[in-house]
Amino acid sequence: MNFTSHFVWISLKVELFENIFEKIKNIFWKNLQKIIELQSMDSLHITLYYLPKKLKNSDFQKIEKIISEINIDFWKINVKELNYFWKNIAYLSFENTEQLDKINNIFKNNFPKYNEIIDNSYNNFIAHTTIFKIKNYKKFLEHKAKVEKIFSEEISKLTKENIFWNIHIYAVSSNTSPEFQKIIN
Repeated sequence: MNFTSHFVWISLKVELFENIFEKIKNIFWKNLQKIIELQSMDSLHITLYYLPKKLKNSDFQKIEKIISEINIDFWKINVKELNYFWKNIAYLSFENTEQLDKINNIFKNNFPKYNEIIDNSYNNFIAHTTIFKIKNYKKFLEHKAKVEKIFSEEISKLTKENIFWNIHIYAVSSNTSPEFQKIIN
């Protein structure tokens, strides 16, 4: 498979999100694929840092070393709310993300050549988990209130759980829908 990029990310415990995804599918039912594209349940995550298509072995080893030295208290990070990037991405935002900001900065400082990657170049790192892409915004607006109600009800349950699994390097192919993502460390 030809990978289009690599990422360092924190995987989420997908079983804690199954109920949310089922409720969303039920809202859109037959029109799901015309209106939104759900993120793959197998790869729910928070991206900490974007990496290029090809990684040098020395960079890969350095990234693995940094990951092995990360000590993070996942209980301090809480799901906040459903939010949107423009009119095309629905995502979960988080509170108390100082630890994640610090990890992002560690990678930025250790790999300045990768800061030119568009998603690393923003001034502010926004810790988030993409839930779905919006394909037809006008049609989505017809269901937006129902979707947001699901999240407002379910987020309180998620804040009582450690929703995080582990930090890994992933290889990604954006040439498929949904994207194909594979742990490589």
